[in-house]
Amino acid sequence: MVDVITCQQLTKFYQENKALDGLDIEIKKGQITAILGRNGSGKTTLIKLLLNMISPTSGQIFYEDCPVGKLGHGLYRRTAAILESVDNTYDYMTGKENIDYFSGLLGQRAAFSSPKVQELLDRLTLQDAIYSPAGGYSRGMRQKLALIIALLSDADILFLDEPTLGLDFESCRAIADTLKWLVQTEGKTIILTSHQADLIEELADRVILLDKGKLLFSGDLASFKAKNKHESQYMLTCKEGEFNKGRATMVDGAYQFLFASHEELSLWLQGHPDCLPFVTKIEEMNQRIDDVLSHFYKEELYD
Repeated sequence: MVDVITCQQLTKFYQENKALDGLDIEIKKGQITAILGRNGSGKTTLIKLLLNMISPTSGQIFYEDCPVGKLGHGLYRRTAAILESVDNTYDYMTGKENIDYFSGLLGQRAAFSSPKVQELLDRLTLQDAIYSPAGGYSRGMRQKLALIIALLSDADILFLDEPTLGLDFESCRAIADTLKWLVQTEGKTIILTSHQADLIEELADRVILLDKGKLLFSGDLASFKAKNKHESQYMLTCKEGEFNKGRATMVDGAYQFLFASHEELSLWLQGHPDCLPFVTKIEEMNQRIDDVLSHFYKEELYD
């Protein structure tokens, strides 16, 4: 997979505060990369640097082989962004008027009636509200409208800062499905920040984890989760036996037990030998993103 963005020893100071400290990262073309970290870890600073909104104290950023500073307006033809701190729409305009206004700035005519915009309106279930003032939209509706506007430029790299923060389930689902569709059908590169573990689990191909301005991890999601392999959980399914049924969960007529480690599972099996003939399945559970993050923060596993 081609590196669309590369950072070499990227560092940013704000007076005496080192917001980012010597980051070496690559962002792959046509994938979704999640930038993770606690509040104040440097996520927003990194996005602003990648968008050339601020300049690094030292280090370099390349879009493919070109330094970001030499791209000029070419950078903004290639990128689009929805940042949490920036209002992307006008309240007094209807959704359609917002789309018409921003498409006009891009020199596009009749963008609203284009198959692309109509497809997005359908996928994001915004058709019924598109002729109403955006000021009356819910947070989820505003975020959907902002996403459509960001996609008007047909940029191949999309930056999203907390795209589903505070949204209801249906809005989260619509946005997540649309982002996957954009990658699969148009080959978009998407860079997002989020604190929502389920969203990261579903969408991310790669993970960049920051803490206190330092890089804890950069790589694919499977490798990220494997860092916490020794703390895997296990699920045992048993049909009968003498055991404390209060600890079990009934699923399809069988008892299920969740164990926090392989050691805990082994001890339970040793203590319940009569149950062994009735055990139908033992499976290693997928690592939860929250557990992996806790492991990184606890161990401070810096790359």
